[in-house]
Amino acid sequence: MKTRRIHPGRGGALAAASLAALLVLAGTGAAQNPAAISSNHNSGPTPDVGRAAEMEMRAETLSSQYTGKKSELARIARLYEEAATLRTDDDPRRAHDHEQAAAVYSHAGKLNAALRNETAAAELHLMNGRVVEAAHHFITAATVAQRAGKYEAMAQLVHRAEMLCNCPMMDSFAAERIHQRIAHSGSVLVVRR
Repeated sequence: MKTRRIHPGRGGALAAASLAALLVLAGTGAAQNPAAISSNHNSGPTPDVGRAAEMEMRAETLSSQYTGKKSELARIARLYEEAATLRTDDDPRRAHDHEQAAAVYSHAGKLNAALRNETAAAELHLMNGRVVEAAHHFITAATVAQRAGKYEAMAQLVHRAEMLCNCPMMDSFAAERIHQRIAHSGSVLVVRR
């Protein structure tokens, strides 16, 4: 998917202001404190890329040896989730590890953990300016929230994805694809009261 790049001298100030507004709308709060964008590093353990890579390899090895037990899935997902905590916010592998953990937790039926990781992946994509990926992961998180019976969270996640479609960093084709995905999921993403 294609995103627009911000070039100095070509509306850069407008795009920066739009990004600040987007961050407020998206709920990160980073726009209220611009320093939070650059200083918002992993608040967990000290980053250790080598250890994170080892955990990812262990998770992949366990995946290849999977025998069908849900406890194995939970262990694999925990490895990915722990690997994510050992990477910095600006490391794309951190979002990927959360995505992997979310998928495995979801398959294991651990929907709260899946929701936590899918939302974390969306937040990391958003924090790093990958608005298309963020929107898609907010939609995926919304479907997990719906499966978990968390309808208010589902509605908020869909709303965040819709708001990102108005971002100047997203081209109209990507925004249309996201709207189509929301519409296609419409029968699933129905708020029940």
